[in-house]
Amino acid sequence: MIVCQRFMVHRRTMWFANTNVLLANGLEYREYGKNVMRALLNGTPLESLDVMWTSHSCLLFGSDVKKSLKALVSVVPTVNHLVPLVAVVDDRILTIDQVKELFDVEEKEHRAETVQILQQIPSEFCQILDTPSSELSYILAQMNEKKEEEEVPLKEDKVPPENEEI
Repeated sequence: MIVCQRFMVHRRTMWFANTNVLLANGLEYREYGKNVMRALLNGTPLESLDVMWTSHSCLLFGSDVKKSLKALVSVVPTVNHLVPLVAVVDDRILTIDQVKELFDVEEKEHRAETVQILQQIPSEFCQILDTPSSELSYILAQMNEKKEEEEVPLKEDKVPPENEEI
């Protein structure tokens, strides 16, 4: 849920923005009166949002949190008559700057993870290529040892001479 301040514009402009821009990006525009919102939020963790409700406030709802935050950061600033004030994610109230920071951190984590995976590929590739050659050398060494054992003649045990006639 995103709480926005709405500036007065023609109804046609608002309809165009709601249908073409917001709905296309997964956000649904709703307006509720301040008395309705006060009654709705009374006794909830979101009660501190009470001061935000004026006659020109509106809500943007999104079903997918990640997609909604992405739209908040990239799409909502392009709508001239809406100024986002706060976002509510999992009963936490976040300022718009916090949302932008959260969105950037998430992208940075994904980038770092991708870089780490890409850096592991050459070492794993070298290890994969090295494995057959090391196994081959091990097998050849074993075969060589076995061959040497077969080539060495067995020492005949010297048996003491039996009573020979002298």
